[in-house]
Amino acid sequence: MSATPSPITLAAGEGKTLPLGVTTVRFLAVSESTAGGSSAEEFGIPGGFDGPPPHVHERTNHSWYVLEGELVLTVEGRPFATGPGAFVHVPARTPHTFANPGEAPARMLQFTTPGGFENYLEELTRAFPAGVTLDRDRLVEIMARHDTFPV
Repeated sequence: MSATPSPITLAAGEGKTLPLGVTTVRFLAVSESTAGGSSAEEFGIPGGFDGPPPHVHERTNHSWYVLEGELVLTVEGRPFATGPGAFVHVPARTPHTFANPGEAPARMLQFTTPGGFENYLEELTRAFPAGVTLDRDRLVEIMARHDTFPV
């Protein structure tokens, strides 16, 4: 990890994109570039996606911004039906999840503090490559290594 953050400039479509089960994740900023301060990802979420199990993080904060489509962002057990332009901030220790119950695909930006959440997502992409259905037991095992705990 560098001692000071580096500027990050990406053109449309740039950044590492990996399949994660039926979704995709594009890494926009990683902790190595932000001196551990934050990370940013863009998720491609197909219609009919049930989402990860509701979970909490002890130290991780998320901010979500819906770019395209309609998602249900659930925070503290309360579902919020959202569309483009919607924003939700999820502080650490707050139960949350997201889903795309509709038919149309959606895209969402996720900003995370502190950095390092990309390590969790990269491990998930290795465990559940394109088209592989998430196995809950394996998912929970991976979650526990990365400050992510089912509720």
